[in-house]
Amino acid sequence: MGFKTNSTIMSNSAIVRYDPTSAWDSYTTHTSNSNVSLDFYGTDITAYGTGYAHAYQIFLDERQISDYAQRHFNNSEVADYYRCTTDNPSDGFCVALLELRGLDPTTRHTIKIRSIVTGDEYIQALQWLVQYDTGIDDSASTAHLTNLWPSEGSITYSGSWGTLVGGDKVTHTPGDTSKFTFTGSGIQIFAMAAPGTRLRIELDGDAQEIAPTETRSAEIIAYEYPTLYSRLGLDKSVPHNVTITNIVDASNANPLVNVTFKQMVIWKDG
Repeated sequence: MGFKTNSTIMSNSAIVRYDPTSAWDSYTTHTSNSNVSLDFYGTDITAYGTGYAHAYQIFLDERQISDYAQRHFNNSEVADYYRCTTDNPSDGFCVALLELRGLDPTTRHTIKIRSIVTGDEYIQALQWLVQYDTGIDDSASTAHLTNLWPSEGSITYSGSWGTLVGGDKVTHTPGDTSKFTFTGSGIQIFAMAAPGTRLRIELDGDAQEIAPTETRSAEIIAYEYPTLYSRLGLDKSVPHNVTITNIVDASNANPLVNVTFKQMVIWKDG
């Protein structure tokens, strides 16, 4: 095991899916057979949250993981919501709903939590930590992060993008595109995506569609924009090409159904 790059994905991220949406409120469900899921690339994933006397099941790539089948919380495991969403979850303010290690980083995985609750029991999913084991010894790693801001000249925009004070970029028109190139082992894009939006993000030709399913997905938690896209474990020796396209349905295109891009964070390790 070596140095790990990581990406934290909050519950308000547009890439976290809630199904059915009617069963979830504030990232919490009191309904059995309600699902919260996430697609990711990485070697490790940990999900943090809270609960009260509930059971739940975990599925990885649609296969149930027996170690977590019907696992119950007890009252002492209930975490503090505010501290869980604003502090480092490993400090003990959250409960680890699942911890998976040693996954294939070249495959896009789907992790899903399914609730099994009765009465006033509930499950609340608050934060996901995706990691990639670089295999580099911690003492030898020179890992660092660099920021790429939406207003930088290296990013090209086509269509009807708007610019906010501070340089944030906004799109609400079908066909708007943004393109840029970076060199590094990972990238995390931060943006607010209002309900009703749809985006396609392509990295080196690998496309992922993003459509918020939670009505609170446009919120900012702890004054931070949520993760819109994350990819770890890339070849750090070659440039990578990213294309972001607004694919919102024309009937739903209006200034309130928009995506606001805040920043891109790029992992440089080696």
